[in-house]
Amino acid sequence: MLHLHYLTPCSPEDDLTTLARSNLASVRLRAAPVVRISRALGWRVTFGEVISENPSIVLIGKIGSQSIEVRQKLWLEEIQRIKQNSQIFLDYTDHHLSFNSPMTSFYEAAIQLVDRCIVPSASMASLLMKFWKGPISIIEDPIEIECLAPKEMSKKPITLLWFGHSTNIDFLIKFIGSRFLEGDRIRFIVLSNEVGLNHFASSNLSSKANIEFNLALWSLNNITEAARIADMCIIPSDLNDSKKMGASSNRLITALALGLPTAADNLPSYQEFAKYYCSLQGNDFRNILNDPTKYGPRVSEAQIKLIPRFRMNKIEQDWKNFLLNSVATS
Repeated sequence: MLHLHYLTPCSPEDDLTTLARSNLASVRLRAAPVVRISRALGWRVTFGEVISENPSIVLIGKIGSQSIEVRQKLWLEEIQRIKQNSQIFLDYTDHHLSFNSPMTSFYEAAIQLVDRCIVPSASMASLLMKFWKGPISIIEDPIEIECLAPKEMSKKPITLLWFGHSTNIDFLIKFIGSRFLEGDRIRFIVLSNEVGLNHFASSNLSSKANIEFNLALWSLNNITEAARIADMCIIPSDLNDSKKMGASSNRLITALALGLPTAADNLPSYQEFAKYYCSLQGNDFRNILNDPTKYGPRVSEAQIKLIPRFRMNKIEQDWKNFLLNSVATS
């Protein structure tokens, strides 16, 4: 029987349900599909920070910054211990090799030990090629919600939705402070983790517009309920920030699945889908802000043509094909 171990900060006592409900997107969107499809193949599957025995495949998930010095030492020792008898794959979802972060030294060392890398976007693959000359496979992030139909009418004042990790909050703060005009009346729903919400609430935010904020913790239930209220979604970023250049398209695809006309900065992984959203640069943003419903047909088309590509069953099939091909060519 083939044996896959997913190297992750999760506890070995956790079950698949715990992985699928994790607050960490790297666990929920990357680890859970791999564990689920590997078990469906009849493989033995283990996960956690200690590698059990000598697996056929070890898949390195996102290490995270918590207790990084201790975790880095443990993970590298575990990888080196089993390398002679196992295939080692790295799921590389954040481009820590391009800037100095607490996790950079781990990835600099780990990438020397792996046989193949997996990334969530073509843009990340292109970036990684500068640091890794071995094979790279692209497996995108799945979406987790059912489609909601675009609204036929928008309310006044307009309600905007923003959702994201705390690392993206500063982009939102900067955007609010610079892109709205005097006379704009806006309601804003902001969904993030506790760190992000606290940072947003304590920021010295100023805007010419009259804005009413509603802050809440991100969850699948909250994002769905917020989408039923919101008229549109915004995803501001920084096109000069190297940390964002390899980001996946997941937030954009999720916003479209939620039925929301969306205005976003043109991150590399978004550009393939440019016809389905409005750029935050230029006059288009004011147009969508004035009447989001005019962009509803774009959302409907995206739900038909794009969303099936990102469904969980499709992404699990991609992981299945990748794993079976890896075994066949080993």
